[in-house]
Amino acid sequence: MAEDDWLSFTARTTHNEVNRNLSNRGRHVEVSIDDVEVNEGSQTSSSAETFQLVEIAWQGICRLSLHQRQALLFSSIDLVLHLFQYGIEEDELLEKLGLSKESWESISARMPLTDPEIAEIANLDPSKRQRGTTAGAIKKARCDARKRLKELMK
Repeated sequence: MAEDDWLSFTARTTHNEVNRNLSNRGRHVEVSIDDVEVNEGSQTSSSAETFQLVEIAWQGICRLSLHQRQALLFSSIDLVLHLFQYGIEEDELLEKLGLSKESWESISARMPLTDPEIAEIANLDPSKRQRGTTAGAIKKARCDARKRLKELMK
């Protein structure tokens, strides 16, 4: 197969797989083959697909409870970096985590955080002080968040 044929094949395959995957979720987003330039082969196609998958994952993260978002994101610097790398803005992340810039700077410098550290941050929220969030609750929130995101990605 010639290189041009191979590039065309990978672009069409990626196009079809992305649209099939999205239509199975009831969120049909048509991605035009013309929108995906094939300058460097399947790497470009993979990059476009990755951007879409990260956006879908971000939408799922936004649907989680505040504690689930905090438990998931504060424990994984890699996840946060991937979100930033693929187009999620810092201000948007801070809004969804209920943080100020100053708080974020302090937290991000210490990431990844342990469950007790995440619980301490969660307990700073005045509306949650009566119950008190524990490290065990943070672990459960992260587990539940992963289950919900896994269901979304099916």
